[in-house]
Amino acid sequence: NHNNVITLFIGMPFERAIYYHKLSGRLAFINGVFHTYVAHMFRSPLIAASSDIHPTKGFCLFLFDGVINSSGSGILLLMFGIVLSSLPFIRNKIFELFFYLHLLFVTGMVFCAWFHSGSFVVIIACVFVGLDWLCRR
Repeated sequence: NHNNVITLFIGMPFERAIYYHKLSGRLAFINGVFHTYVAHMFRSPLIAASSDIHPTKGFCLFLFDGVINSSGSGILLLMFGIVLSSLPFIRNKIFELFFYLHLLFVTGMVFCAWFHSGSFVVIIACVFVGLDWLCRR
């Protein structure tokens, strides 16, 4: 039984795909932290010229300096919220809270991705959701 388009295409049952879903989520969060660090410490001259914040000070100011940084920080905060709500003692005891927060935070991440990197990420997300809905019917 396949519950979404990815498990349908790779021929993996949903129960086995959960491990990879959790692994990819954790790796995405670690990548987001690394991306934030690199963007702060090694900014391109074009971006650095438009900001008054020096890389060695003002990390919190950097996180919310402009639309791109604010939306990227929003994505990272929402990912952190997903990680927290996915902890076993929350997921197992209050599954509905975990499930609806997961959906809400992912929707928020797609919204922030629009401002962080443009329409490409949003279009890809919408294609996957659309294929997923078609696959489930």
